Amino acid sequence: MIYTGADTTRGWKGGYPWDGRGAMTARPLSSPSWSDNDFRVRFWLNVSHLDTASSFYFLNTGSCWQIDGSQCTGDLTRDITRYILMDLNAQPHVIGGPGGRAVRCGPAPADRVHCPAWHKRADGSRVSRDDVAAFPYDAYIYAGPPTPPAASSGQSATAEAGLFLAHFDNFSNPQAQDFIKIAPSPEWAQYGFPASRDEVMAGPRTWELNVGQFTGVTPMLGTEPAQRVWATFNVGPEMGLGGGRQAVNVWEVAQFDVLAYANRTIPA
Repeated sequence: MIYTGADTTRGWKGGYPWDGRGAMTARPLSSPSWSDNDFRVRFWLNVSHLDTASSFYFLNTGSCWQIDGSQCTGDLTRDITRYILMDLNAQPHVIGGPGGRAVRCGPAPADRVHCPAWHKRADGSRVSRDDVAAFPYDAYIYAGPPTPPAASSGQSATAEAGLFLAHFDNFSNPQAQDFIKIAPSPEWAQYGFPASRDEVMAGPRTWELNVGQFTGVTPMLGTEPAQRVWATFNVGPEMGLGGGRQAVNVWEVAQFDVLAYANRTIPA
């Protein structure tokens, strides 16, 4: 992973309970219940070569909250890292780390379990992943785990988080993870994201993304917190996913800014 971006200076880095590299002195907020989510991520990007076997994250957005919607506390048995990742190469997701099984969201019944249970449109309406005629399968790569772990009577949040952890690559994170991988699609273009990889490869330009609105409609597992607190934003590749062969990506990032209203942030 070779990322460039911005993290909070103190408290969390993409869900990890330690300080980040800096650049952000406040954490922007979004909420599915707000109609006026409006924080932005703006950067200049020039991608001149993409290795087709690597994932290149046009944006990696990170946060952390527990299965019951509580903010993370540093307890690795309860905290759940949350990621939303747009992969320019739209690589299938590999379950179980290197050498694992490649899966992809799609309309076939066996592939639908790798889609989020629903897609939320900008107008607030929801489309079930089982609605083959309306669900935007092209916009998603993977959402996991496939279904939220069901809590039996008396089951603790710790046990639920442990079930989350069993679905993921334990080498990449010390705690449970819930993440959605998405692909360039016209569905995301309304928030400023590329509708296709070709848009990014057409030449250098400045992108301004309405990440507040985008994260306000993206489904995540568990109880939804009243406010989603975002702590890290990155651009760059996850290298070497092609089975150990040499991988080369060439890109430049500059003028990386996170823009938010003061009353929709909390101190870092």
